[in-house]
Amino acid sequence: MVLAARAPYRVEPPDAIVQLLHDLPGELDISLLGYSGSFPSVTLWSRRGLDYRGRVSIALDLSTGEIRVGETVVDRIQMPLPGRRFAWEFNYRPRGKPALRGITGHYLPPASQLVGESYYHGEDYVDYGAQAEGEAERIVELLREHGGRSPVLEVGAATGVILGQIREAGFDATGIDFSEWAVETARTRLGQSSVFLVDVEKDELPSEVVARGPFEVLLLWAVLEHFREPFRVLEKLSRHVAPGGLLMINTTNSASLSHRIFGEDWEGYFDWTHHGVDSLSPHTLRTELPKLGWTIESLYTHLFWHSGAHPEHAVLRDAFAYDARFRTLLRNRELGDMLVCVARRTGITTPTV
Repeated sequence: MVLAARAPYRVEPPDAIVQLLHDLPGELDISLLGYSGSFPSVTLWSRRGLDYRGRVSIALDLSTGEIRVGETVVDRIQMPLPGRRFAWEFNYRPRGKPALRGITGHYLPPASQLVGESYYHGEDYVDYGAQAEGEAERIVELLREHGGRSPVLEVGAATGVILGQIREAGFDATGIDFSEWAVETARTRLGQSSVFLVDVEKDELPSEVVARGPFEVLLLWAVLEHFREPFRVLEKLSRHVAPGGLLMINTTNSASLSHRIFGEDWEGYFDWTHHGVDSLSPHTLRTELPKLGWTIESLYTHLFWHSGAHPEHAVLRDAFAYDARFRTLLRNRELGDMLVCVARRTGITTPTV
């Protein structure tokens, strides 16, 4: 039996508030949970046997740590919380009725706007390196399926995990990124001339990078959504791609099923560096890429992407994990949260405005 509650996924200070929606009196157990990896499994605070008299708000003051049930202060915990994600867990026992259980997941705005080590290990990615290793195999497959050749330019190379595996597969590849920490980490892994520090939204490519072109492959894997004006960045980068070269994109899909269902609670907004998520979809890529001289060879969506602990989020996440029909539906209707696009450079047709 699932407890009925209303709660925001993204929480803004000063208070994180959950509204319990049941009317019958009874007893209530409450736990505040922190995350270990991807799961809310660490108990930060707990209280059992509270008197429940009907609909009530549970509030956590994000500055003082004060916990309130209705207007009553029941405790105070140490702040700040150990991570951006946390969850409330409830066990409600109405008199004369079966018990109901529920959990509500939440996340906080980032404490820092820096894209450094904490971003890649905990603040956004649980473990960027492990995730990137899984992505690299698919990238190499796509390169071979579409006849990709050297040299390759990876935009948003981060810590060099994907770049390293592309090189191991036999491609001559160079990376760029705007995070100083990530670039230094990549250079430690791959060498000083492997990755260059550049913010492509503001600056031109360094001369050392331009000299390695024109590039046969332009790779933007999980990076296009970070730009405020993604297609202006693509226009700038496209100048450095040889005729017949490939563009390989993996990015967010603003037209996804989960975005339509959850609105502002869409997982695509969790990463505070996702400045361009609302401008990317199958429709916008099909509209804008030809204007920049690209002919799409393959485009599909995949993944139901939602990390919230609330049952409304979990039921669809489980459907994606266990039901091939649901995965097929997302792909056939282009409703997945991520989209993959491979296009070929055929010449500029219309300049961007």
